[in-house]
Amino acid sequence: PGPMSLVAQLNVQRGTERRPPQAVRSLRQPFDPRAFNFTRIRPGEVLLRLRRAADGGGGGGAAPDHLLVAINVSPLERGHVLLLP
Repeated sequence: PGPMSLVAQLNVQRGTERRPPQAVRSLRQPFDPRAFNFTRIRPGEVLLRLRRAADGGGGGGAAPDHLLVAINVSPLERGHVLLLP
């Protein structure tokens, strides 16, 4: 109830079972391909691929962009997915 119709949820496991975040020491930190990054998504984690129209709606004729919808292996809640442009 309320004017904004917001829902608040407490997910205790998120705090206790969370994977430790990567240490970021600098904005210019070199890329580490062994650390977590979205290029390492396994094929079974991809739920679907979305493709924009060939001209991207802007008439420029650019190659189509692909968007991935992937399973979140560290979900906040059941059904939590990632939209990856």
